[in-house]
Amino acid sequence: MDSKENKSGINFESLYGITEQWASDLLFYNDELRFLNHILDRYFSDMVALENLDEIRESTIRLQDLRNDCDKISEDIKIHFGELTKCIDHPELAPKSIQGNHDRLGKEYLEFVEKSKRIKREFFTITEHVLAAKKEKSN
Repeated sequence: MDSKENKSGINFESLYGITEQWASDLLFYNDELRFLNHILDRYFSDMVALENLDEIRESTIRLQDLRNDCDKISEDIKIHFGELTKCIDHPELAPKSIQGNHDRLGKEYLEFVEKSKRIKREFFTITEHVLAAKKEKSN
């Protein structure tokens, strides 16, 4: 048995590496969401002029919800890092729930990624219409 595994054979260093990748990805997603907010602020009045106000409002709410999800998952990952660090240092004291917590966090992360893709697609479509209309006006 590897010194970093407990009796059930969980490799804590491996879980730590996966969690580290999630944390890195979430930092990138957070930057993307901040950029989308910047686009929204910059083109909001143009979007409202070209698109349905209710649709823009719903998209804005979904974007804010996504930012909240990103913050929550990032916070949960910080906690998970702490748990994994303890497990790496003292595998014999690892709680039985660590793998389940990791799996739950992985599922939340994947759901976030899928939701992020859908919302970004919405915003890019709306922004594309706005920019095309602005270009058409200027010609």
